[in-house]
Amino acid sequence: MLNTALQTRPGTCAELLTQAAAHERDGRHEQAVELLRRNAHPSLTAWARSVVDEGCRWLVSPSSRDYDHNRFDDAPSLLGIGRRLYLWVEADDHPSPLHHDLDKAFTTFTCALSEMCHQDAEVLRLASHKRLPDGITPELLMEAWPETARPAPVNTRATAAHNSTQALNQASREFSTIKTEMDQQVRFLQQRILDCELRTKQARDRLAKAQGGLFEQGALR
Repeated sequence: MLNTALQTRPGTCAELLTQAAAHERDGRHEQAVELLRRNAHPSLTAWARSVVDEGCRWLVSPSSRDYDHNRFDDAPSLLGIGRRLYLWVEADDHPSPLHHDLDKAFTTFTCALSEMCHQDAEVLRLASHKRLPDGITPELLMEAWPETARPAPVNTRATAAHNSTQALNQASREFSTIKTEMDQQVRFLQQRILDCELRTKQARDRLAKAQGGLFEQGALR
């Protein structure tokens, strides 16, 4: 018969990891693996990969003082935030759409932490420092969730966001180039107009002076 602890889903991801760590610490390795395996979730796999995969880099690594600790029992858990990890974690072939805006990356990440239940928020914050909760090892996670050790699947949402960002950057550069060229042409034409206006005024003054001289001599009647 299965252990009751293995049949009951922990309330939070932090609680799940605490229970697994306790099994591991007490020498019940198989129960720790089975507990994690029975509670597998794509968000947990993404979280684990962000820590154990050396190819994954976090853009931000806040301290526990950088976000408000949520005390509400019904606050979102780590399971609801995993699909957004692509915003703050990147790899060489999957850059984050916030790669060039670290202030926004920090703000969105700390806001996400503030929305989560505090225990799970701390698990995620530790991950941003490439750290696992006490008693949890990379080997344990990879045994329970073998997909953690495999290459990350293509995140279509992240790829779409990256492609959109690239297209936006290219369009912005093109617009900037054309606008700079247009501004230069406008300034050149404005200077030409000013030169023509000045030459016209000078010619008008000379004409008026010549006409005045003729009147004085009585040449014009």
